[in-house]
Amino acid sequence: MRLGRATAISLGMALLAAVSALGQSGSPLTLTATTQLDIPVGPVEEISGMQLYDVGGGLSVAGAYRLPFAPYLSAGVALNTDIVPFGNRALGLVGLGGQVAGSFSPAPRMSLSARAF
Repeated sequence: MRLGRATAISLGMALLAAVSALGQSGSPLTLTATTQLDIPVGPVEEISGMQLYDVGGGLSVAGAYRLPFAPYLSAGVALNTDIVPFGNRALGLVGLGGQVAGSFSPAPRMSLSARAF
């Protein structure tokens, strides 16, 4: 299987670790950047001997503000980018939207959170 340029870039982004760029333990502001790997599931379709779908990836950058009146809730914005190889081309997707999150820390080194975009 030969990797195209878009696939190689996507895999490179997916291999990066999630980065927490801003946010001290007591700060109400946080900025996070995470990578993703998109793996197509289902049958692989071929047209004229060319694979139609391939592995892709993306990056998400989100900023959040912890609400002072509800310390378990936060609100913010998120920017998502995604590269989806499609045949011999790549489709780039960009999304921008608001987010609401809830978090809970049952132990000092464990945190549970849920986000909605």
